[in-house]
Amino acid sequence: MKRRMLATLLIFVFSAAVSTAAAFAQGRDVRFGVDFFVGTPSASSDIFRAVFPGVSLRYRHSGRIEFSLDYAFMDFEYYYPESPSGPWMGPVDWSSMPSRFDKLRGDWIFYQTKHFIAPQVWYIASLERYGQPLAIRLGAGPAFSLVIPSESAKFYPGLADAYEQFKKDFDIHPGWSFRLGLEYKPWRAVRLGAEYLFVIDSVTSFASDIGVWGTEYLDRSGNVLIFAGVRI
Repeated sequence: MKRRMLATLLIFVFSAAVSTAAAFAQGRDVRFGVDFFVGTPSASSDIFRAVFPGVSLRYRHSGRIEFSLDYAFMDFEYYYPESPSGPWMGPVDWSSMPSRFDKLRGDWIFYQTKHFIAPQVWYIASLERYGQPLAIRLGAGPAFSLVIPSESAKFYPGLADAYEQFKKDFDIHPGWSFRLGLEYKPWRAVRLGAEYLFVIDSVTSFASDIGVWGTEYLDRSGNVLIFAGVRI
């Protein structure tokens, strides 16, 4: 239900933003923008295990350089006790929860949410000189996976004993984000496109994985993002 509400909100905000941009961007030097995106899960990566929505705030510094702050809601992950006395199990998707909990999903308090935050620097290579309203996008920057547990461990201390993150307000995991994509600009203030997103722990691990998997790495660890954005 929460995911459906979030998707509906994103669609509504994007529709309103497109209308506003079309009305006010005529003849202006458009530098600020908002992109809304949806991404696919990775085949083997632990970063994005499900389809994820997100938003990107952008600033165009010049014709080729952009800066952005990207946020994506990654997932809900759930925990459950094997018996009233434990032990605790998880994290798992709700689809992997025991069937005895099926009717309790709306009231379930043993969970954590995962979030993705990434400040990025972009290089935009325009292809308009070739007669097409297209551009190649290259982006890179730090990336942070933020895990926020529910407050259920305050009432069930055994959960905190089993999982260290429930003793904290949040847990953050740093890494690096690399992006490669193509954008299409049907109008001056609107753009659409797709890109590959890779989130890695370090450049060394990225090089090692490429050496092991070669081009198969794209399928195993890459996330495909579809985006739509406006400039205001």
